[in-house]
Amino acid sequence: MGRWRFPNSMLIEQVQMLAKEYGRAPTEQEFDKSRLTVSAEMCVRRFGSWYAFLERAGLVPKDVPDEKIIERVLLKACELGRVPTEAEFEESNEAVTLEMCYRHFGSWRQLLDAAGLKY
Repeated sequence: MGRWRFPNSMLIEQVQMLAKEYGRAPTEQEFDKSRLTVSAEMCVRRFGSWYAFLERAGLVPKDVPDEKIIERVLLKACELGRVPTEAEFEESNEAVTLEMCYRHFGSWRQLLDAAGLKY
């Protein structure tokens, strides 16, 4: 098996199995709660980030439009009745990750500005 106790293919199979069960890509917290053989932390260390891991497993849409990201942050703001924190947003969104937000907008504040939300 080389230097890794668990090969990348096994990590990918496990997240794909869980995604099939949920009908979507699992969050890191859901992955850890599932009591699989490996932890989300191990996957992040191996692939660089949770998003990169999901992308490698084929569980992330290749391109999410800016409008969808803005829509998600506005929905969360409406739900809370205030501007969400990064942690609140990430905890409630499977389809749009913070990493996507940063890639599309550069920072959380720039996303909030684009959405017309004042922090």
